[in-house]
Amino acid sequence: MNDRVGQHYDAFFRQFTAERYRRYVSGLEEAIGPHNYTFATTPLFLPEERFARLVDITNSVVRLLGAPRYQEMVTSTPWFMAQYPLQPSDYFGCVDFHVSDEGEKLIEVNFCPPGHVGLTEMFEQRFFEAFDLGTARRMNEGFEKALVRLVTENGKDKSVAIAVNHTARSKSYVPHYRYVERLFAMHGVDARLVYAKDVALDAGSRPTWNGERFDRIFNLVIPRNMQYEPEPFERYREAFRAHPTLFFPNPLGWKLATKAFLTVCSDLSSESYGIANEDRERIESATLETHHLSRFRSASEAADHFGGAANVVLKPLDDYHARGVFIAPSTEQLERVFAGDRERYVAQRYFPSGSMPRISPEGEIGMYQYSVRVGFVDGRAFSVRSYSYTDPLGADEITPVVIV
Repeated sequence: MNDRVGQHYDAFFRQFTAERYRRYVSGLEEAIGPHNYTFATTPLFLPEERFARLVDITNSVVRLLGAPRYQEMVTSTPWFMAQYPLQPSDYFGCVDFHVSDEGEKLIEVNFCPPGHVGLTEMFEQRFFEAFDLGTARRMNEGFEKALVRLVTENGKDKSVAIAVNHTARSKSYVPHYRYVERLFAMHGVDARLVYAKDVALDAGSRPTWNGERFDRIFNLVIPRNMQYEPEPFERYREAFRAHPTLFFPNPLGWKLATKAFLTVCSDLSSESYGIANEDRERIESATLETHHLSRFRSASEAADHFGGAANVVLKPLDDYHARGVFIAPSTEQLERVFAGDRERYVAQRYFPSGSMPRISPEGEIGMYQYSVRVGFVDGRAFSVRSYSYTDPLGADEITPVVIV
């Protein structure tokens, strides 16, 4: 932490009161309704030069995702969904980083609407209203307008179905989904929250819910859920096959950015897919060595390659919310994954996240780890937030980022 950042934390802690934090949280609940999300008491103060590097890396990553040779390689293999070409507006997602004194390292890419995406602008705005952050600029201002513009094709579409997953894994997101529904209404769009599984197809295979057609479908169903539980989503997938242009964003982005993408970033010296040298160098500087676990002949060979299992993070190719992740796995865990699931895992070199001071509502200051999420919209970096936590595989707190 440099002196400038330290001074901003000191100034923030001097103004912090439990009442101000309660005002912030109450404002969030007023906007979202009852929910079980946790919002941090303390922002992540990030130096502007570091943020600029994260933005540059994010833009380079997006250009690699869009490289024709890379997409040709990925789409040459079968997939459970129809694989239609991406449109410029489909480049919507985020890049997650660990940041420390040793640099900025890419942890994963989400080429789909990331969790809590609808809250991106609102929670930052409420934080700036509750606390005095001087001349700092809100980095997420205008995000909601951009989201509505993308989904409605610059305002052409007047009705939107917000299609979500019906299973238990998505229940906690319902307050967020409801906020997104209201967000569209605030911009004059008739938006309705619907379960993807409830879609019906009319005579032209056009999707309807309760007999009603919509101009556009904002797809918030993570493709993985449709892949591993296909039966409830058969009609929804058929609707996409018949009318792909109704859906935003194109689910193909998910396939392009599974954890296998990390192995591509790790091997750009062998194949750079036609991207510019500047982009290749940026990505290489931010990439942690990552390999398919199946490339190793044994669990012990994998551990030895990284200098011991303490330097390894095992990640499933296509899961989320840290499910199935093992940080510094035990010998037993590594051998079990290798024996039963190595085709579905990558091994990434461990890089610890940075730490930030955090004040409790009672005024006690401790240290939390954090990650930084830089969003991209229309293929360009736009939006930033952080997640802070004490346990990288446990609960995390949605954290505003203030650029200083």
